[in-house]
Amino acid sequence: MLCQRLWYLGILLAAPSLAPAQEQDFSKVEIRTTRLAEGLYALQGAGGNMTASVGTDGVLLVDS
Repeated sequence: MLCQRLWYLGILLAAPSLAPAQEQDFSKVEIRTTRLAEGLYALQGAGGNMTASVGTDGVLLVDS
């Protein structure tokens, strides 16, 4: 039983190293900010969209 668990753990740890590496050049990514309301912003870039809610307590980011 222990040997089987260790085998599964080894597979899980080795699997990410088998995936091909993807290198991205983030120096050319542009992020466009759009004000939706007071303290609410939409962030749009190459990787997708995010929403930022900015208030006195801090910032809440929602990845959509």
